[in-house]
Amino acid sequence: MSQTAPAMESQAAFSKVLCGIDDSRPSAEAGRQAALLATPGGAIEFVGVCWTVGEGRRRVSSLNVERVEQALQEAARTAIAGGASATWTLLRDRDPAETLLAQASGHDLAAVGSHTGSRASAILFGSTASTLVHRAEVPVLVARRAASGDAFPGKVVLASDGSAGSTAAASLAARIVRTCGADLTVVHVEDGETRQTRDELARQTVDLQEEIGREPPLCEASGDPHDAIPALAAELGAGLVVVGSRGLGGVKALGSVSERVAQRSPCSVLVARPPV
Repeated sequence: MSQTAPAMESQAAFSKVLCGIDDSRPSAEAGRQAALLATPGGAIEFVGVCWTVGEGRRRVSSLNVERVEQALQEAARTAIAGGASATWTLLRDRDPAETLLAQASGHDLAAVGSHTGSRASAILFGSTASTLVHRAEVPVLVARRAASGDAFPGKVVLASDGSAGSTAAASLAARIVRTCGADLTVVHVEDGETRQTRDELARQTVDLQEEIGREPPLCEASGDPHDAIPALAAELGAGLVVVGSRGLGGVKALGSVSERVAQRSPCSVLVARPPV
């Protein structure tokens, strides 16, 4: 099904967005934030995934189909009101994570809501957010309403370690700051850094200044990045953390900084992809 707004040249942070929708508050927040990142002029595809077996009193569904359809329609209306074009689809499948993973191809952002639960269980049992963070080829927004209550994206925190992944994250952060008028702070957690790391951080700072028109403040800390980054995000009142990814999956992902940051942060987290 589709609902569209008049075509216009895209000035959005992301021009083609996929957003997973169910009937929960976290997915509604994902839809709202995805729409903001696709506005104005971008296109957003809202997708719900559920399965149904049986008929009549024996009918069993993974989700309330009527409520999911209402949520999809409401998300599309909100996106259109903001100036994006929007379509929505309800797909029938037993595995929402794999379905959204396949649908993400051809988009420049995938967004899902953050449901509560332990990080280890999310990896072992394959939550939708964890699957997308580990395996999607496009950047992934794990959306949650910020504890500060500020409008999204509000204050953006770029977590940089000087790696290729953080360079991709810096590019995305600059794009969002430039299009959404947000504030940006660069966060660096010292973790066995080298001279090359310091040089790359300095280069990223120069590039960011050129892209957003001002030098972003740098906040440094020590300790485990997966603990320090969420703590700094909370201290700074961030609405969005942007972090790079090394593309780990499965058991190896238990050591993934990006996945732990996405799980533990008090606000939304955008996981960038390293250059291919």
